[in-house]
Amino acid sequence: MIFIAVACSPTQTFAHAIVLNSSLSAHPIKRGATSNITLYFNSRIELKLSRAVLVSRDHAERRLVLVAGKAPGELVVELPSLEPGNYALRYRVLAADGHITEETLHFSVAP
Repeated sequence: MIFIAVACSPTQTFAHAIVLNSSLSAHPIKRGATSNITLYFNSRIELKLSRAVLVSRDHAERRLVLVAGKAPGELVVELPSLEPGNYALRYRVLAADGHITEETLHFSVAP
């Protein structure tokens, strides 16, 4: 009689990149000036495999430039000069663990 032992592995947790904070709370976007939004993730982000777009009130999308921040979980999104109104930052990032996170961050530019 042959017994086959199956090793039980501990429960795996599949983590995703989660935004812990953004620079918008401390530094709102000002009208008519180029600026950045820094996103602070809970894990390292694969910059070359991530993307972000700016969605304006007429639903037009503009691809944005992403730059690595000072820490492994920081991602800086470069914004063009914006007119007053409501906008959305739609991003798709690849975390170091291989999982993709897609989210939308809404913000306004005051007159």
